[in-house]
Amino acid sequence: MPDLREARLKHAMHYASILRAASDLYQSGGDSIKQGLELLDAEWGSIQAAHQWAESLAEKDLDAALVCDNYTGFGGLVLDMRQHPRQRIRWLKVGLDASRRLGARNSEANHLNALGLACSDIGDMLEATELHRQALRIFREIGDRANEAYVLNSLAGDYARLHRPHEALKFNEEALAIVREIGDISFEAKCLGNMGNAFMMLGDLRKAAALFDRGLQGARAASDRVEEGIWLAGLGNAHLGLGNTKASVGFFEQCLAIERDLGNLQGEIATLNNLGNAYFVLGETSRSAEIYEESLSLSRERGARQGEAEALGSLGNVYFQSGELDKAREHYEQALAMFREIPNEKDVAEALGSLGNVFLKLGDPGGAIRLYEEALTIVIKLGIRRSALFLMANIGGAHFTAGNMSLALKAFQEALIGLKEVGDRRNEANILLNIALSFDRLGDPNHAKANLVEALKIWDDLGDPMAVTARQMVNPPL
Repeated sequence: MPDLREARLKHAMHYASILRAASDLYQSGGDSIKQGLELLDAEWGSIQAAHQWAESLAEKDLDAALVCDNYTGFGGLVLDMRQHPRQRIRWLKVGLDASRRLGARNSEANHLNALGLACSDIGDMLEATELHRQALRIFREIGDRANEAYVLNSLAGDYARLHRPHEALKFNEEALAIVREIGDISFEAKCLGNMGNAFMMLGDLRKAAALFDRGLQGARAASDRVEEGIWLAGLGNAHLGLGNTKASVGFFEQCLAIERDLGNLQGEIATLNNLGNAYFVLGETSRSAEIYEESLSLSRERGARQGEAEALGSLGNVYFQSGELDKAREHYEQALAMFREIPNEKDVAEALGSLGNVFLKLGDPGGAIRLYEEALTIVIKLGIRRSALFLMANIGGAHFTAGNMSLALKAFQEALIGLKEVGDRRNEANILLNIALSFDRLGDPNHAKANLVEALKIWDDLGDPMAVTARQMVNPPL
């Protein structure tokens, strides 16, 4: 008769096989995605309990360690749909330790890559990048070209989120060369779609939209509804930036239908927030508020703290736009408190920046500067350069409002250097305008005009409507 340990081990392995079956269905694409998620949901309580037992013994029992390795290895992408990133990180760390003890190098690299993706989800981009580099070294050492391309694609995503688009494109191109060499047409489309994120950062929204469309066509050809939703969201954001707001609403609504059909709660909440943003840009603030409230209600109902905090922040934006600054401040403070509890430092920084905007509107530039500087410290630590540059520009704006022109110029010029380096020409021109206005306040019309002319050249190159206003400022009518 088997002892209790053997019985529990068989029980855990049984649920590992169910997890694998759910993952296989999910990765088959088409209608099988939903079937895989339904199987996972039906057995989720037992799967978690079995993993908890194995995790408790993994350090001293190799069989239990193998179970932990199998759960995260078998679960693959299907676990991403149901686990909060922090739960994924805990499981993956146990699985990583198990794979190292077992000497399973391929499994070790897969765990490192998955850990990197989970760290990216909580905004820890420097840790994500380091984990992906470790995974890349192992896949190259063991000669696994397909997974090498997969991790290169992950690194491209990291550098896009770090707002370092040129480095992201470098990794995209390396991944693309490999997938073309091995003839993986489906993954080639994914790599092309992923390149769209870098072009979004560079401000080339038309190129980004074309690449997202390539990703979308590839996903549809492969009947991969998860990827289809990702590229529809990308197209929605690209068209929102291009001013094609009604088109963006259409893309977000298609994406929302997919996320709901798949039962992807995190995707549904994220898409509701995107849809709310589109209506917000359309000026339909009451409609956007309704959508944010729907996202907030759904998040609270399902215990999705991240989604709840995001919806609170979005509602804060509605109140800020409508001039209801006390309500805006209340919602931003609630969102900030939740982001600190989760914790998600990237979103903490964003909430601090939003609160800073409220303080500035309330006539407290000193309070705004303190909030902006706290946010700046966080994004510098996380390595999110683009956000750091925008916060530096905000600090300059607060000093400008306070009448401290020399401090404003210093902050604007520091932001300008960075924006030139990352290739963000539209925001480079905006900062040049702020520098021109600062010199004008200082009584230096020559430097003011020189910076304004430089901004005008950029707006002309981009076909930006601001060129008309700037030309009138350079050559005012008699």
